[in-house]
Amino acid sequence: MSSGGLVCVDTRPAKKGRKLGLRFLFHCGTVTPEQASAIRLQEYEVSEHKWAEPAEAFELLRPAVRRRVKKTYRSEHCVYLENGRRVDGVSD
Repeated sequence: MSSGGLVCVDTRPAKKGRKLGLRFLFHCGTVTPEQASAIRLQEYEVSEHKWAEPAEAFELLRPAVRRRVKKTYRSEHCVYLENGRRVDGVSD
């Protein structure tokens, strides 16, 4: 998947007091060391950050986000999910 491409469209089910949600995940590319050194975080918005390889990143993500990212990691095309899970007959 090329950088900037849509890799996932996912619905989050409605629950009491919460509407149906729609989430989009994009492949944002690989950050070079030069690009990483130019990033300036706004301390009032970000309390901490970390660069991580995919296996470690999966462990750091919240379970619901991890499920979605794992289903789309290395995908060659956009994947449709419902609540982070593939749908029979829709996704391969």
